[in-house]
Amino acid sequence: FPYTTLFRSTYLAGESYAGQYIPYIAQAILATTRLSAPLKGLLIGNGWIDPLNQYPAYLDFALDAGVVKKGSATETSIRKSVDGCLARLQSGGLVNVKIHNGACEGILGAITDSTVQRCALLCTREWELTRLGTA
Repeated sequence: FPYTTLFRSTYLAGESYAGQYIPYIAQAILATTRLSAPLKGLLIGNGWIDPLNQYPAYLDFALDAGVVKKGSATETSIRKSVDGCLARLQSGGLVNVKIHNGACEGILGAITDSTVQRCALLCTREWELTRLGTA
């Protein structure tokens, strides 16, 4: 492709799980002299980089945003899930952390399930009502 000689820069981009592999690809590009276009930047959107910090952050965010009330039974229940998640992640050693872990995947579900308001005809989530100004 003769038009590739027009490009003088390389950018890598991805989202979510790309946060796991883009840094390694970038490192390989930087370590080689076989590419003529230099690596100029990385873009990682909503990157999955650090499960040990990202899973607990779900509850922290829900508390800060008021989605889960501080000191509530819901917080206590979800915090137990977070503790179980962290124990599961650390049990295999930090090198063997698995991204898909049932003990951890349930945290976000527990947060969203806790905000459903039961009613006869319609179920909505608390933050939707807040956003609409009806809560």
